[in-house]
Amino acid sequence: MKKLSIFTGKNIDPNPSTAMRKLGFPIVLLVFAIPFQGFNQRIDAGYVPAFIAPDTVCQGYEVVITNTSPGTSFYWNFCTGNASYIPYGVNIGDPGGHLRAPYYIHTVKDSNLFYSFVSSAQNGELIRYFHGNSLTGYMDSITNLGRFGILDFNIRGMCAAKDGDSWYVFVADGSTILRLDFGTSLLNDPAPAAFTFSQLFLPEKVLIIQEGAEWIGFVTDSQTSRLSRLRFGNSLANAPQLEGVGSFLPLSGPCGFDLRQGNGNWYMLVSNVSLNSISRLDFGNSLLNEPTGEYLPGLGDLSSNIDVSITQDCERTNAYVTNCVKEDIFLVHLQFNHGLAGSATASPVFGNPAILNKPYGLSAIFRVQDTLYMLVVNNGSSMISRMAFPECGESSIPTWNGPDPPPIVYDSPGNYNIILRIDEGTPNEQVFCHNIVVMPVPDFNLGPNRFICRGDTAWLDPGAGYTSYLWSTGDTSQILPVADSGTFWVEVVNTWDCLGRDTVAIGVHDTYLDAVDTTICRGLVYWAQGGWQSESGVYFDTLMTVHHCDSVLQTNLFVEICPLRFWIPTAFSPNGDGLNDTFHPVAQNILQYRMVIFDRWGQQLYESTSLDDSWDGTYKGKQCPSGIYSYIVYFQTYDNIGQNEKRTGTVMLIK
Repeated sequence: MKKLSIFTGKNIDPNPSTAMRKLGFPIVLLVFAIPFQGFNQRIDAGYVPAFIAPDTVCQGYEVVITNTSPGTSFYWNFCTGNASYIPYGVNIGDPGGHLRAPYYIHTVKDSNLFYSFVSSAQNGELIRYFHGNSLTGYMDSITNLGRFGILDFNIRGMCAAKDGDSWYVFVADGSTILRLDFGTSLLNDPAPAAFTFSQLFLPEKVLIIQEGAEWIGFVTDSQTSRLSRLRFGNSLANAPQLEGVGSFLPLSGPCGFDLRQGNGNWYMLVSNVSLNSISRLDFGNSLLNEPTGEYLPGLGDLSSNIDVSITQDCERTNAYVTNCVKEDIFLVHLQFNHGLAGSATASPVFGNPAILNKPYGLSAIFRVQDTLYMLVVNNGSSMISRMAFPECGESSIPTWNGPDPPPIVYDSPGNYNIILRIDEGTPNEQVFCHNIVVMPVPDFNLGPNRFICRGDTAWLDPGAGYTSYLWSTGDTSQILPVADSGTFWVEVVNTWDCLGRDTVAIGVHDTYLDAVDTTICRGLVYWAQGGWQSESGVYFDTLMTVHHCDSVLQTNLFVEICPLRFWIPTAFSPNGDGLNDTFHPVAQNILQYRMVIFDRWGQQLYESTSLDDSWDGTYKGKQCPSGIYSYIVYFQTYDNIGQNEKRTGTVMLIK
């Protein structure tokens, strides 16, 4: 049996009898791959096409990719890590032993090097981690930067940003925003500067971003349920000005937040710990605008949610949220349809492989080679967890080096990222990404090849719920009755316009009608038609063949009068050896029968009226002695009914 899966495309003639459907021609949507600059930067709308690939395909169908980019080296990954799927994790403990009830984490990439900053609230200190060129393995250095004479147990979120050649880290602590100037390297000892704002009570998280020539920051205040904007002008070296954002925004105990740009507008997601909710703020085309906002509906898995991290993974937007106190769901995955402006669906991340314990802060999501990573700080255990979105194993080949990759096939439905890296490691390096959605093919089976009996019917059924059916016979119904042998296939199309095909062979075993002629003597019986028959006639029996098909046996029975055959033994030996142990006549054509046996003194020892009975040489349960015994046999035959005949003689009993 052979299965065939074909993608037929959207918006085509649904009639399965069309030539295109019969020939299985694919219809795919061709799109250009977009430049992929990472997870903390915007996607440039004025991109140059890198490669052409289908937007949607069916499971098991070949995907043809056309490279349109020049370059000296090419690296393709067809099943790279994807933030749309549930991550796995590992707990990396408390590297350096400095953490005490950590709150937030901020991870940043400078060239090919990664740095993380974590707020340790219980001791009011800021911890710096230098990861080197990978987020896996051990950290290259761990530094407790201390309090700078300012920080205390109110330390919360922080954000690193590079302005020109200088790195700055901004830390929220009570009514203070602390600026740390690291100069040209985040490994330098920073120079602190504190800015105090009476409007701030307990700021939670701070985020700094450059829009055009102006640097803008945002701060959430969980105590006052407010969002504030920091304005630096054209340089982060300037003292910021604080201003309120919106008077009636839907915020309630706002803590962590993140923002991204999509379709020309800026969107912010804010985690509200008081209402177990997420707010979406729409700033329009500028972060300086007054935003509108709403609570996102239908996110029932949130409970004391603290932080949120958004990622634009290829062409899809995902977010992850930490639940602080919910013991069975520590992370919630949000997937947005049609970007951050669209509806969101929430999926809990069950299980706890990373040993999360009151998780608070989330880092941004970074790609290292073909795997995505996200760091989580655990307020309850004072440890760090590393979550990973590894590359999948669903593509026929995982990677390819060269300008023109061969066709690939995805074995399972889902959405997958195809990434092309051109001139990696050179100043001309570019990364392009395209998300491809793989639709499921019809999952059905007509069953194994099989046989039926002549006169029976096999009912072939691929199942209900498909949009069209086409059988090899030309029938278009769901169920096909089959009474003759042959090979039959069916093509079905599901709601995603994916076509599946299955084939089955049906064989037919014939039934048999055999006739036998049988003759017996009058007085004998023959088993036919379920019983013992003694009269001439035609009898029928249904038998089972080796193929479990019915076979009919016709018995033509003839009963005739046979010549008298009457034989009486002259001796027997009842010694239990199984040979001649009893005495009885052998006769045919006997209608009536009676035999009497006497000893030599004329005493009757035995009497029988059935030829099936025999004398075992005993009298009243005792063995008779050896010697000669007399018998008289009276009988009538079928051909002389009413006329008695008699036979007399002796028999020798031998011991």
